[in-house]
Amino acid sequence: AGQARIAMSEPLLEHDLWQRAIQNQIPRDDKETTRAARAIIKKFDEPECSSHQFFMRKMPKGKASLSQILSEAPADTQDLENYDEWHVITTNEWMSYLASLGLSSAFEILDLNSDLTLLLAVFIDSAYADVPLVLKLTFALLTFLSLLLAIGISLGSAYTSRQHVEPKSRNTMYLILCTFLNWISTPVFLMVAPQRLAPYGQHFLGRNVGYSKDTRGLPVVCRGNAALVSYLSQRTFRTQLPKVFFENILLFALTVYMQQAYVKSWGAAAIFSVTSSALSLLYSIWRTVRFFVAARRAKLTYQKIVDDTAGYETNFDKTQAQEMLSSGAISYLPS
Repeated sequence: AGQARIAMSEPLLEHDLWQRAIQNQIPRDDKETTRAARAIIKKFDEPECSSHQFFMRKMPKGKASLSQILSEAPADTQDLENYDEWHVITTNEWMSYLASLGLSSAFEILDLNSDLTLLLAVFIDSAYADVPLVLKLTFALLTFLSLLLAIGISLGSAYTSRQHVEPKSRNTMYLILCTFLNWISTPVFLMVAPQRLAPYGQHFLGRNVGYSKDTRGLPVVCRGNAALVSYLSQRTFRTQLPKVFFENILLFALTVYMQQAYVKSWGAAAIFSVTSSALSLLYSIWRTVRFFVAARRAKLTYQKIVDDTAGYETNFDKTQAQEMLSSGAISYLPS
């Protein structure tokens, strides 16, 4: 893969954008970002292109090839790390982000409501009179433990992320809103959209090169190393991991056991809760598998970035990768 990258020829983009962006050294009319935007929009406008995702091959010494921009991921997934991923943010894509967030938040609130409804029924409904107190208390403990752990992790993430927002937003309201958005696993891209869609280099989170008439106002956003995008976009899911174990698995099993062993019948609250929990369990297992697959790939990619000696990665990228390996969530994964 490395030899293939080196063999590619002109045109090349002097692609030290990451380094220069961090130092706020990219002017609004920067020629390099304009060339990148034009090349991607040209590919986007091709009649046969139906994608909003584009992959630009990285080259040595901080360059990237504009000669072969792919409109779909390379067939060899092991080759993803050799590309930067760019997105053209269309109206449909933005609305899909919002729709996904709406469905996710509605599902989480519905699931929590069903658990709290059943919890109340366990303690006050006569149908549960024969259930031992220790099981009722265990049910309550699992419910609140799951919720408190998720809120604790979300609050920690919100507190850490305060440094990335403007000073006037570093207040209690930010912590409340950010904690809630982390709790419902809001995609990171949506949470940092005001900064991420800023012109490349005007903010250290800014990744948008689509601010000229050449792109017709469509944001053209660099999502970074293509092998890392999946993990970085869903890393807020880690706030849901306590729920997967305590609520979706243990609480689900305890509910079924109480109904079968003591209640001997299925009331509306129990049916609603178990059905909701069963669907949530299947959905959570699917998301958990996706998360750990993405996290595993991210850890391997970060290690390759740190070990790079061919000049494909900047010193800044290596420093960031080392920090993720040593203190990030993926640091707990086996090598």
